[in-house]
Amino acid sequence: MKLVAMGDPLMQCRDVWFSYEDNPPVLRNINLEIHRGEAIALVGQNGSGKTTLAKHMNGLLHPGRGTVQLAGRDTADAAAGELASIAGYVFQNPDHQIFSATVEQEIAFGPTNLSLPEGEIEQRVAESIQRFRLDKVCTRHPALLARGLR
Repeated sequence: MKLVAMGDPLMQCRDVWFSYEDNPPVLRNINLEIHRGEAIALVGQNGSGKTTLAKHMNGLLHPGRGTVQLAGRDTADAAAGELASIAGYVFQNPDHQIFSATVEQEIAFGPTNLSLPEGEIEQRVAESIQRFRLDKVCTRHPALLARGLR
């Protein structure tokens, strides 16, 4: 993947349409840009297409019409695993994605799955623990933490 410069969009949807099988479109003419460092929230009623759009953003789904680009690459031309180092998917309910025995192991799962060198995994885990102030709970089971910490 190429490095995205500040100011360039990290993710772009251009005229994205999507339908599940022969059903009416769930996504219609979606145009969206997300830039490095931005935080966004997808909000709407149940069934409005939030999850479907999110799955397009990380390559789990591909548009029937239009394009989705992540770091300048068309997601239709890449496997979701290739895009995982740039875009992930966080479940609405944290209990549905916690499976490691400690917070530290949970944080290490992603970088380990990307086959990063051990030193880089350790560095990323340490940075995450510091950034999110998890030093006092890093050896605890994540499911035992207060819901906000999970």
